[in-house]
Amino acid sequence: ALAFSLEPRLPLLCPRLYMMGGTVLEAGNVSPIAEANIANDAEAARRVFAAGFDLHVAPLDVTMATWLDPAYLQSLRALPSHAGGFVWNITRFYTRAYREVGGFADGGMPLHDPSAMLMLL
Repeated sequence: ALAFSLEPRLPLLCPRLYMMGGTVLEAGNVSPIAEANIANDAEAARRVFAAGFDLHVAPLDVTMATWLDPAYLQSLRALPSHAGGFVWNITRFYTRAYREVGGFADGGMPLHDPSAMLMLL
């Protein structure tokens, strides 16, 4: 929404927009019906949705189905490259948050933003 405020022609200059946000049938992640990206700035979300973009949205219904389970994350840690350890390290905060705050006892995590990026492929 900020970029759109700075350049009102953005929907013409960059007509397709891919984003993660919202929910359709899945429970929200900040309230029973609200997803964090939309709920944290509903007015900005309204402006983006109304701007005229060819909008492609990955809601929680999609992103919560992309669960990285703990066994898979552990297997990455054992890879003989730096990439596995890097992914292990950068996922520690989110797996802990999903376990302690989100109530997901298994220690895994969804791929919210990467799911939106996958729509580009």
